[in-house]
Amino acid sequence: NHLELKYTPKLGETDLTLRPYFDTFETLGIEPTRRAGEAGAAAGSPRSTVVGWKDRNVGLQAVLSRPYASRGGESSVLAGAQVERLDVYGSFALLSPDATSALWRRLDAETLPSGRETTYALFGQAKHRLHEALLLNAGLRYDYKLRARYAQVVDRLSPRAALIFLPTAALSLRASYGRSFSDPPYFYRYNTLGGAAGYQGSDQLKPETLDSTQFSAEWTAPWRLTHRVNVFLNDYRNVYFRDSDTLYKNTGVLRTRGVEAELALRRADLDARANYTFLYTEGNSVGYQVQDNGIANVPSHMGNLAVDYAPRRAGSGAA
Repeated sequence: NHLELKYTPKLGETDLTLRPYFDTFETLGIEPTRRAGEAGAAAGSPRSTVVGWKDRNVGLQAVLSRPYASRGGESSVLAGAQVERLDVYGSFALLSPDATSALWRRLDAETLPSGRETTYALFGQAKHRLHEALLLNAGLRYDYKLRARYAQVVDRLSPRAALIFLPTAALSLRASYGRSFSDPPYFYRYNTLGGAAGYQGSDQLKPETLDSTQFSAEWTAPWRLTHRVNVFLNDYRNVYFRDSDTLYKNTGVLRTRGVEAELALRRADLDARANYTFLYTEGNSVGYQVQDNGIANVPSHMGNLAVDYAPRRAGSGAA
């Protein structure tokens, strides 16, 4: 369930946006940890697990933005703050001796301890036109998170910047860099299922970080055709994953390089897109099964085609 309100008064040349929001979720997961008749399964040991919990999320975001004149033309700046509270509660777990058996046993203790986490954030962004054909877009965000247990604090700075060159009205060249982070999910950090279900949380997990550098070009050709090519270099650190001991850890390092290409056609009655992605993984990655510069179960070559056609009625005007 999701509820969001937005209030956007104008204060002279400054725009104010207030966005309170409220979400509720119910999570239910089923995992057959040992199937009936599987070799090595101890008699009477749990072979199937159902896990569930609820969480409630409430927050408020406030943003101030205004334009300003620069030598290259109109520019803009914004600043904002956000506070968000997460409550996790009502967890349960059912164990069964068989993935299809009706004989389920409910664990008495909480499998995911109830708790509350609060995140405070400050952020800013500037779009500064250095020249009529050159735009600098830079931003910075600071997050301060109070985890639910052991007085743990996560605080991170996330910078990003992009330089955009517009040599013609039809061509755009862009170079960008950004750093972001992802705190491991509450379940990964605090679940207490243990060996019965085949995994165990770790409250010592650190946030996963991503450093991403990208170079892209976009060209709008006649007949409403758009060509886009993007080269990306992504470095992930402290990647969290489940090891062979069924514990969640985040010692992983993943370095991926790749190219994305897209061709799009847009008309009043037609929206068609074709894209292709090549993904290359460096062999010095840690914590992932990498073979022939590819990640296990992740294709190195991906592509898709999407066509949305809506015929116009006679007399409704030209396309």
